[in-house]
Amino acid sequence: MNYSEMSDYEINKAVAVALGAKMVNAYSVKDVRESIQYDLNGTTLLVTRGFGDGPNRFDPCNSWTDAGLIIRESRISVETHASQLPRAVMEAFLAMQEAGYAKAA
Repeated sequence: MNYSEMSDYEINKAVAVALGAKMVNAYSVKDVRESIQYDLNGTTLLVTRGFGDGPNRFDPCNSWTDAGLIIRESRISVETHASQLPRAVMEAFLAMQEAGYAKAA
């Protein structure tokens, strides 16, 4: 799969699912705003598009807080000058999951 063609929102959803999160609820407003609530072992992950920041927001493409554990647990090391390093690492994480190399965080 070509993760570089996916939006941050699509990557964030894919990462949540790769971690084993289960969808609990979804909300959409005319394809402009979307929100999906996931449950990961009792923790709420909220993946959003068009809503801005909020509590429980899961955004590993843009948040070191969300990406850090995944990076550490998956033992991902990246040397890059990419402007969005967390997103580049999430693309690598998903590619590793697809190939069966990474253990979900």
